[in-house]
Amino acid sequence: MNKLNPEEELQQLKKLYSEQDYIEKILNQMAAAFNILQVRSQMILGLITVCLMISGFSGERIAASGKLESALIISGVLLVLLSGVILFRGPLTLNWMTAIPNIQEDESLQKLIEIRNLRTRKYHLAIKLLLCGLSLYVLSLALFIASGI
Repeated sequence: MNKLNPEEELQQLKKLYSEQDYIEKILNQMAAAFNILQVRSQMILGLITVCLMISGFSGERIAASGKLESALIISGVLLVLLSGVILFRGPLTLNWMTAIPNIQEDESLQKLIEIRNLRTRKYHLAIKLLLCGLSLYVLSLALFIASGI
């Protein structure tokens, strides 16, 4: 599926809404999109917190059980932590739409779409890193349990 670039998406939104009040509708749609990214990122941040807390309780024992387990849990925790950093530097960044100059102009609306797209890409990257980190963490846990320690 081909995605529209920000300029094409803005033109499509303008066609979708009447020419008279498209700015307000587009701003409302962008606010809703930023809200969705914020809520989902907070949910992922909660999962990251749980993972780091569990690592604090059991990580030392897992790491002490062998070099492979140690490397896996350290790598996993680092990826999970990196995921959190990306969330804070992306979707959880706090900027106000009203701070964009000339918000009534198409160029500013296009800028909002670009910001939303960048934050969405960072959200997806954070999810991928989190999944990789959790996979390494679970693998280290499985090896620890299999070793019988």
